[in-house]
Amino acid sequence: MSLDGGVKMFNGFCVAKDELRRWRWEERDAAGGDLAPGQVLVGVDKFAFTANTMIYARLGDQIAYWRFFPGARGLALHPGVGPR
Repeated sequence: MSLDGGVKMFNGFCVAKDELRRWRWEERDAAGGDLAPGQVLVGVDKFAFTANTMIYARLGDQIAYWRFFPGARGLALHPGVGPR
């Protein structure tokens, strides 16, 4: 399945790594090309932050959390949990 005919952008919730109260939505290019076998592309309308993700964000660099969710200029993409 090719992404070339569909999704072009996605929104990410970015936080300042040194001050979690500073945040913004950031629009980024979606990955192009084909999905590998077993991969899926989903759209999410609602999400939540959990106690776990907030604790991980607070510890940030101490536990290398931000290496998994890099952002530009002191920001990081903060993951959310989608509803079931």
